[in-house]
Amino acid sequence: SRASTRGTSADTPPGSTLPGRAFAGAGAGGRGAEFAELRPYVSNVAVDVKARRQGIGSMLMRECEEEVRRWRPAQDKIWLEVSASNAAARRFYDALGYEVA
Repeated sequence: SRASTRGTSADTPPGSTLPGRAFAGAGAGGRGAEFAELRPYVSNVAVDVKARRQGIGSMLMRECEEEVRRWRPAQDKIWLEVSASNAAARRFYDALGYEVA
């Protein structure tokens, strides 16, 4: 599922060719044929079992939120990939204020 934050902002990541866009294909002569919108995306956040429930996951997500606040142009969401069957992760993101989009 996807979740949005409580008001973050986003920027073009380094190396992209157009603000808010990423190269997605090649046309004749090697020119870009298509572009896709870039967005802040978090996948596979993991904390070792022995280190869980110590605030590390929350710290990682706060750092992600801080990073996208420095991006431009401004956006208001971070997209997450979370398995619908991963109840623990869904509770974690819910406690941080994320919601299913």
